[in-house]
Parts: sequence; C-alpha cells; structure tokens
Amino acid sequence: MVEFSLMLYYKPGPDMDIEGKENFDPNILREHGKFLKEDLESIADQLEKLKKAGWSYCGGLYDVMCSKDISVEEAKKELKELGIEIDEDNLMELEEEEE
Repeated sequence: MVEFSLMLYYKPGPDMDIEGKENFDPNILREHGKFLKEDLESIADQLEKLKKAGWSYCGGLYDVMCSKDISVEEAKKELKELGIEIDEDNLMELEEEEE
C-alpha cells in the first residue's frame, strides 16, 4: 500500500505580504484568490484521474491523502502515466498490519 498527500492550502503569509500592513492593496487578495482557484481546480482534475485509476483518497485539514494497494515503483510509474507530478519523498509505502 502506498500513500501520498496533495496539499490544498498553506499559510498565506509567504504568498501575500500583508501581515501587519495597514491599508494594503485589496488586489493582493484577488490575485491570491485566482491562484487558489487555479490550484484547487488542478487538484480536482488530479483526483478525478486518480479515482478512475483505482486510487482512494480522503480529505484532511490542509491536504488530501491518496492511497492504493500497489508498490512504490508501480505508483511512480502509474502517476507518471497519469501526468501527476509529486515529490518522490512524499510517496510512502505503508507496512501491512499483522493480525
């Protein structure tokens, strides 16, 4: 079983330099909203591809955890074929629990 996460949100501070600033330009929020919309639509597209390929996923607070009962090597190949790029350090093989 392999698992990886697709991040939905990060703290906005690094993307929007507004902390502690008075009367900042509201367009900063609009631009960040456009970025979030594009990013979330891309993640939704990836989830649709994963579901069609037999992956399971579960929503978390800031991410979506995706899993499938295959090896890491099979997952790397399948994700590449699906056009889904993830950091290989994010791809974890889970050990089967003994009964």
